[in-house]
This record gives sequence, C-alpha cells and structure tokens, in this order.
Amino acid sequence: MAMLWVDKHRPHTLTELDYHKDLSERLHRIARSGEMPHILMCGPSGAGKSTRVRALLRDIFGASVDTVKVETKSVAPNPNTPSNTVDIQVVTSNHHLQVTPADLGRKDRAVVMQLIKEVASHPPLGGHGFKVVVIEEAGALSNEAQAALRRTMERYMKTCRIVLLADSASKIIPPLRTRCLPIRVGAPTFEEVISVLAKVATAEGVKLAPELASKIAEKSGRDMRRAMLLLEMVQMQAWMSAGRSVTRGSLADSHRQGGKEDLARAEPTDGNGGAREYLRAPPSVPAGGLHPQGASAGPPLRAAE
Repeated sequence: MAMLWVDKHRPHTLTELDYHKDLSERLHRIARSGEMPHILMCGPSGAGKSTRVRALLRDIFGASVDTVKVETKSVAPNPNTPSNTVDIQVVTSNHHLQVTPADLGRKDRAVVMQLIKEVASHPPLGGHGFKVVVIEEAGALSNEAQAALRRTMERYMKTCRIVLLADSASKIIPPLRTRCLPIRVGAPTFEEVISVLAKVATAEGVKLAPELASKIAEKSGRDMRRAMLLLEMVQMQAWMSAGRSVTRGSLADSHRQGGKEDLARAEPTDGNGGAREYLRAPPSVPAGGLHPQGASAGPPLRAAE
C-alpha cells in the first residue's frame, strides 16, 4: 500500500531526527534514566512534536511501540447513565495510548479520566514500570478537563505517565503545567526544511532544484509536514504534466490513509484552489528542477499546466 512521503520518511528514533539535536539528546537522557516524568511538549504545527514523542517512546520501550492499532472506544461520560456513550478513536500499542479528547467538546473531562484510569489499571508489559498516555491538542481541553487531568495524573503516577502536546503552554492551566516537564519544540529553520526536502527527494529518486526547494520551504511557513506534502504534490503534478503514468491505486491508497485531510490542511488557503493555484503561479518548476533520476532532462517540467 502506497504511503504519503511524510509518513514514509518519518524518523523512528531520536538519532534519526534531522534538527534540534540538543533536544534529541535531552530526550535520550530521559529515556536512559528510566524515570520518565510527565511532559508538556509545546511548539507550532509541523515542528515535529508527535514524531519526537514517538521516538522517545521507542527509546524507552523498544521497537514494539511501533506495533500500533487504531481502535474506537465507547466511553460513558456520565457513570449514572452508562448506556449513553460517545465514541472516540485512539491509537494504542502495548505501551502507550494516543488520543485527542478535545474532539468531544464538553465531554472531554469524563473521557480523559476514564481512558487514563483504563490504561493505568492494566499492568505494564516487558518489565517497564509504567505506560504512557499521549494527549494531542491538550491546549484545546476545557479547564474542567485539565483540572480533572491534574488530579488523575497524580493518582496514577506510579503506573502511568502523561505527555501533553500543545501549540502554546499558555493554554494549559498553571496547576497542570507545573506538574510537567516543559519541552519547547521550535519550528525548523528554512535551511533545515530545505535540507530535509533534499534528503527525501534523493531517497525517492527525484532531482530537486534548490530554487524549488526554497520556494516550498517559504510557502510551508516552516511547517515540515506541510512542506513534505507540497513537495509530493509538485512531484505528482510534474510527472503527470510530463506524461509519466501515475497509477490510480497509489493516489487512492494515500487518500485512504488520511492523505485527503492532510492535503487539505497543507494547501495554502488562497480561497481559490489552494495548492493547485499556487503550483500554477509563476515561477513554476525551475529549469532542470524536478526530474526522476536517470530520466533525460528535456524541456523544463512545469508543475501544472
């Protein structure tokens, strides 16, 4: 099954991360210590927060943390009416659970408490003393949910660690913030975005002109995920405009894996066609800019005609 480049080339270990090496070393020390604290990881979208958390968990628990499954859990927000449940999608392994409870609105408080209680009630595997609950978009949780989370994390500290991911620490209430180790993940520099794009292009057998890499990095706003999605879109457009075949299956597979929503988020919002209009705007792919390696250069490929 075809994968989006942003998922295919996602680093799995702390040593594979391309930027913020000092932060990677700090996380590696936490993993080696065996005493992971609660963590509040803040930074803009596309900076690599989730990737770093997954790499940290892999350092702690080993490769088995990569064996995940997506489940839909039914949770009763009100214990007095257990028949009234809400469904929430979670990503789980034997060692962690990843969830976005803010999606449930005002019901987020009960969901947070019950999911953490469920995780903490099952003994950790493989000789590890704890499991980890990763809460995405923690800044969007209601104040009531954050207060309940603070009490719950204190109660289950022996068998459960909480990792909060947010774009700003100011959105987390002080009692919860002070109980977590704060870690800031800054957006990559333009040079770092360009370097990663060049690395991915080489791995995919595509020649990427420096001018195009700079243009994508600028358009992405230093959002690494967005830059990777734009690079893949440009490549697809260039291949199709050059008459090279792109199988429907490969594109459909990418959409089935969540690519449709991701591409929509990644597209520049010009209100009139998004990334497609951007790719049509001059300058298009620079001369000699985007060719499959080994193919004759021929006339310059334009990203879209």
